[in-house]
Amino acid sequence: MTNTPKPEYPISRETLYELAWSQPMTSIAKMFGVSSSYLARLYTKLEVPRPAPGYWAKVAAGKTVTKPELPDPKPSTPLDWDRYNDAPIYERPAPKPPKKRPRHLPVPKLGRPMPHPLISGAKAHFLKTRHSEIGYLKPFKKNLVDLIISTEQLDKALNIANELFSIFEDHGYEVSLATTNSRLFNRPSVDEREKPKNISRFESHWSPGRNTVVYVGTVAIGITLFEYSEELEAESEYKNGNHIWTKKTSKRKNHWGRDWSLTHDFPTGRFCLRAYSPYNGTTWTHEWEILKDQDISKLGHNIAKELTNHATVISELVKKAEIEAEIRRTEWEKQELKWKVEQEKREQKEALEESQKELRQLIDNWGEVKRIESFFDEIEKVSVDLPQHTRTAVLERVQLAKEVIGKADALQELFNWQTPEEILDGKRNRVTSSF
Repeated sequence: MTNTPKPEYPISRETLYELAWSQPMTSIAKMFGVSSSYLARLYTKLEVPRPAPGYWAKVAAGKTVTKPELPDPKPSTPLDWDRYNDAPIYERPAPKPPKKRPRHLPVPKLGRPMPHPLISGAKAHFLKTRHSEIGYLKPFKKNLVDLIISTEQLDKALNIANELFSIFEDHGYEVSLATTNSRLFNRPSVDEREKPKNISRFESHWSPGRNTVVYVGTVAIGITLFEYSEELEAESEYKNGNHIWTKKTSKRKNHWGRDWSLTHDFPTGRFCLRAYSPYNGTTWTHEWEILKDQDISKLGHNIAKELTNHATVISELVKKAEIEAEIRRTEWEKQELKWKVEQEKREQKEALEESQKELRQLIDNWGEVKRIESFFDEIEKVSVDLPQHTRTAVLERVQLAKEVIGKADALQELFNWQTPEEILDGKRNRVTSSF
């Protein structure tokens, strides 16, 4: 009986794909030591196609069976599987639009959850909101579907978003919140004004923690549904510390008896769907105005058809952004190398100057020592001709002076002197030890 070799983890999507179409799933499950149901869930999670029931019987009968291609992984799709490690690898390749465009309208899929997972339960979270001077909801929860909407139009906006998302998925486009590993962080600010003016203003709209995206092929397209606003005459007052704006219902006059009024932007109940590129380094947006009583189903299919072309545009922008980012990275590395070389030259120059200064000081000190020794030697030489008691007193004073002045050790000072290389090594060691 031969021992089955243990699989080497992690196992890539490509390897799982080849295994699925080379032997029955029961054999693969036995190889990995897992159940067939677990293996089926794994293949679904990694989006690896596997043979349908009866495939191997058809092969044994000599029938021709079409083998589907392994699809490109989405940013949210793991690239491999490790039975003993729960941290799969995710891919962040250049996004690619789908290869083929459907010729006919897709048939709605049966068993689709209603409402869409992004819409289910969202209303309750949107109604738990902060105060907003501009009349739009600002929920406390961050990971919600991307809506800029008023309380009055919340139900309608959720219904529109639900129908659009379902239609997009009928076309084969996944709609979800961007995963944290996908790095889809770019989200342009929203100017909800139906007729924007070239006047700067500060409006603090709510923004989601994660972008709402539709995946067309592997291209992520960010989407925001917002409610237009229009400028109307308004009145304002403070209630409970909050600034409240209301539409003007009566005329007020100023001190001169003239009409006095303010203007403010109020939600209109009219909607717009904005698509944008969520990739850093890219700038692209497109908007579809949603007319009153418009057929959302027809609009959704028209938008879905356009998304393929938009995905191609975004993928080209991402490629361009990656090339520009690579150029900036290369230039930065060159500049960093230049700074490093200049710093090394500067440090070498400083180390040389410091070593020279230390050596000159050592030589000056040695000269001073020799001068002092010559002084004492000269006194001792002159004291020979003095009377004995005077000479004894002088020599005692010389001895005391030598003890006070101390004795320099030239060799030790030379050993203590640092060469430029030793000074540089010392600085590097200090920097390393600080970490």
